[in-house]
Amino acid sequence: MAAGIMLCCTAFHASAVVNAEKTRVVFNSGSIAESLSLVNSEKEPVVVQVWTDNGDPTVSPDKVHTPIVINPPVFKMKPAEIRNIRLLLVSAGSLPQDRESVFWLNIYQIPPNTETQLKNEKRVVLPLKIRMKVFVRPEKVGELKESDIQKLQFSIRHDAGSDKILIQNPTPWHMTISSLKSGQTELSGVMVEPFGRQLMEIPKDQTTTNEIMYEVINDNGTRWSNKKMYADGQG
Repeated sequence: MAAGIMLCCTAFHASAVVNAEKTRVVFNSGSIAESLSLVNSEKEPVVVQVWTDNGDPTVSPDKVHTPIVINPPVFKMKPAEIRNIRLLLVSAGSLPQDRESVFWLNIYQIPPNTETQLKNEKRVVLPLKIRMKVFVRPEKVGELKESDIQKLQFSIRHDAGSDKILIQNPTPWHMTISSLKSGQTELSGVMVEPFGRQLMEIPKDQTTTNEIMYEVINDNGTRWSNKKMYADGQG
């Protein structure tokens, strides 16, 4: 009973303290440095650690290696402070030259007081981590344009006992599809690698039509919409 009372009196506070000005960072052809503005809330100071990884969020910063260096990697922010960080591309020569590469930026924020007392309510303030994509485009790969999302190809595959939508990406860009709908079928978002393919299973209680509508997230973090016809039974 005592343990139950303690749980009832404890509130876990996990609202974001530091936020970024955009949802992704893009190194376009020839760029070796990009900046990102962070803004702290007006309520309290915070300690921030920033690093990049290869897609595995469980790897600690001291054990991950990417061609991107962050400056500064650790810093304090005062209430309402705006801070610019620099992302430096230091070894792009090892990356593929015919397609875009992707890394992940981690913004780890630790409020100064992990435990506070307010009106007899115990609050535990949890450290928070924001993750966003970092795209690196070699010299031969230009900027992503709205017309490029029309190059995505969709078809239906009939595998043993289940139907799937096959998405093929013939472009050198990562295509981040935020929504996909065909008939009664609505599927969650997915990122398809350059020159890659992705299979999305169709729930058995849903049906599709011969038209598919989808949205792709662009460099600005907004969405481009498009619709296409696709052939049943291909793939």
